[in-house]
Amino acid sequence: MLRHTVLGLMLATPVLLGSRPASAFIFSEHSQITEQALTTLTRDGEVRAIFDELASMTDLCAREGSINETDCLALMSDFVAIAGDHACTPVELARELAASNEPTKKDRHGDNERDHWYWEVRRVAWDEDAELNGDNPKNRRRLNVIDILTDGTKDAAGYTYSNDRKKLDDGDYSTRNFVRRRLNLQLQNADPKYTSRAKGDDGHFQLARAPGAETSLTAFLEQSLAPDALSNATAFYATYHLAALRLAAEAEAAKGKPERPGLLKRAFLAEVFALHFLEDSFAAGHVVGHWGDEGMGGVRLPLRSESVRIGTHDYYCDRGVETTRWVDLASPPAGPYSVAHHVTHGDANMTTTDLDFAAAAVFTSLRQVLLVASQRTPADAAHRLAAFLPAGDESFDSCVGGKHTPQGLAGIARVAGPIQEVLQLEPIPSARSPELPRFRAEVGLFIGAAAAVDGGTGFTRIDSGGEGAIGRARATLRAGVGLGGISTDPMNSLMFVEVGAVALGTRMFESPNSNVGLSVRLRSPGLISLVEGTPLLILAAATRAPWLLEAASTAANGGWLPSIFRSHHITGTWNWQISALRDVAWNFYPRGSDGHFRWEFQVPMLTARSANPSSGVVWAQSNDFWFDLGMTAGRSNQFRDGNYGVYLGFSASSRSFP
Repeated sequence: MLRHTVLGLMLATPVLLGSRPASAFIFSEHSQITEQALTTLTRDGEVRAIFDELASMTDLCAREGSINETDCLALMSDFVAIAGDHACTPVELARELAASNEPTKKDRHGDNERDHWYWEVRRVAWDEDAELNGDNPKNRRRLNVIDILTDGTKDAAGYTYSNDRKKLDDGDYSTRNFVRRRLNLQLQNADPKYTSRAKGDDGHFQLARAPGAETSLTAFLEQSLAPDALSNATAFYATYHLAALRLAAEAEAAKGKPERPGLLKRAFLAEVFALHFLEDSFAAGHVVGHWGDEGMGGVRLPLRSESVRIGTHDYYCDRGVETTRWVDLASPPAGPYSVAHHVTHGDANMTTTDLDFAAAAVFTSLRQVLLVASQRTPADAAHRLAAFLPAGDESFDSCVGGKHTPQGLAGIARVAGPIQEVLQLEPIPSARSPELPRFRAEVGLFIGAAAAVDGGTGFTRIDSGGEGAIGRARATLRAGVGLGGISTDPMNSLMFVEVGAVALGTRMFESPNSNVGLSVRLRSPGLISLVEGTPLLILAAATRAPWLLEAASTAANGGWLPSIFRSHHITGTWNWQISALRDVAWNFYPRGSDGHFRWEFQVPMLTARSANPSSGVVWAQSNDFWFDLGMTAGRSNQFRDGNYGVYLGFSASSRSFP
C-alpha cells in the first residue's frame, strides 16, 4: 500500500503541479479576434438586424449608464474567451452570463452593482493585456465598462486608469511569458475551477495529421471526426457550429413567437463555443501537435509528456511556426509567397497577421448562423447537416479530455457546405511523423548533480573552541520538481532535495583540521518557510484540491510575504532572493583528523541564481549557477557550546527532466 502511495505521488507531482491551461490565445486575444469579426458583421446589411436583436438582450449586454453599442460588441466578444476556459457547455455559459448581468445590490448612489466572478475574470484579463500591449483608449474603456457594471456609474466615474504602460517588445519572450503565467494564476484565483477544466484540454488542439494520409481537408476531417478520435478542436467546432445552425433555423421558424429570443440566444451561445475552438486552431502551439513523449511500444510516459507538451506549446507560440491554409493548398493564390504562407503565433504573442487570418474564419462561421436565423440561407441546409448530430449537442461537455469526441460526425467530412467552407480557412496542422522538433519545459520531476565550494569564518575565538577560517567542498546528487506550471517566479520555481559528500577544513590558517561527511540539503518555496511548503506542494499534487492548489501557487510565487521572498531581476538570466527559511543544508562529520565528530546547519540568507534554458527532448538538460551568503550553526562532541559563523558559497548544478 505504501509503495503504491509513494508511486502515485511521484507520478502526480510533476503532472498535476505542472499542469496549467495550455492556452491557444489569452483571454484578450480571443476577444480581439472576435471583436474584429463582429465589427465587420455590423456593417453587413443582411445580418445586422439579427445582431441588433441579440445585442438588445439584457442578459447578454446590460445597457446602463454610458454603455453603448460599441461596448456591447466588446462585451459580447468576451464570451468567446470565456467559453471553453470558464464554462464547459453553452448551457452553463448561458446560466452564468445571466447571473453575471443580474444586479446583486444598489450602491450608495442607487446604481446597480454586480459581483459575479465573471467580472473579475474580465478585469484581470484586460489589466494584464495592458501589461503586454500597453495602455490604450480601447483597453481603458473596457476596464471602465467593467467598473460601471460592477461598481455603479457614479463610482466608476471617479476612477482613474493607468496610462503609462508601454507595449512589450514582440521578441521579449521571457517577460511576455511572465505576464502570461501571472495571468493564468490570477484567473485561477478568480475562477476556482479554471485549472480543473484545463485537465481535459485535448479539445483545444488540432490533431496532428496521420502518417501517410492524403494531405487534404476531407482526409483530415475523416481523421478528426472519426468516432474513436481523440478530443480535438475540429470535432468540437463542428459539434457546436452544427448546434448553432440547427437552433438558428428553429429561431427563424419561430419568428413572431415568444420562444424566438430564447432560441436565438441559444444559437448564438452555441456558436460562441464553436468560435472558441475555431480560434484555438489558429495558434501555433495548437497546430504543432499535442502529444508529449512516448516510450517503447507507444506507452505514454507521464513524467516526460507534461514537460514536452508544455515546452513545445510555449516554444512555438512564442517564436511562431510557418503554416499555410487548406484553402491556399487547394487553390494557391497568385502573388508573393507570403500570401499563401504565414508565420502564426499565439498565447500572448498574437500578431496583426494572426488576428486577420483568425478573424476571417470567425466572420465566415458566425455569418452562416446569422444568415440562417434571418432566412437569408435555406434553413433546410442547416437541418440536413444537423441530422448528423444527436439532439442534445449544445450540452456537449468540452472539458472532458481523452477520447471524448462527439458521435455522428464522420459523415460530414465529405459533405460540401458550411463546415468545409469555414475549416478551409484554418492553418494545416503538422504531421505526426515526421514530427516538428519538440521542446521541454522545466515542469515535473528532475534529477541532477551539484558541486559547491564555500568559505567563511566562525564568530567564536579559536582558543574557546572556535574553528577560525573555514572552507568546504561538496558534491551531491539532486532530485526535485520543476514548478514552472504554477510559478511565475524563477527563484521559487524549484523544490529539491540533494544528498552527497562534504569535505570540511577548519582553522585553515592556524592548525588545519579536515573532515569528510554527509550533506543533506532541502530547498522549497513556502507560504512562510519550507517546513510547511514542502508538504503543501506534495499534498496539492496528490489531492488536486482547489484550495491546496491555490495555496501551492501562492507559495511558489513568494508566499504570504511576497515583498520579502519573491525574486528580483538583476540582469540577463540572473535573479536574487532573500532565501532565509526556504533553503537549508545539514552536514554531519562522523570523525575528523582531530578525533571528534560534529554537525552543522548551513542556512543561505541571500541567494543569486542564473539559470540557462532547458535543451533537448529525450533527456532535457539545464544548468544553473548559485551564489549564497548565509549563516552556519553547529556543535561537536568537543565543544558543546556550539560554533556560529558566516559563509559565502558558489555552486554549479545541472538537471535533467527524464
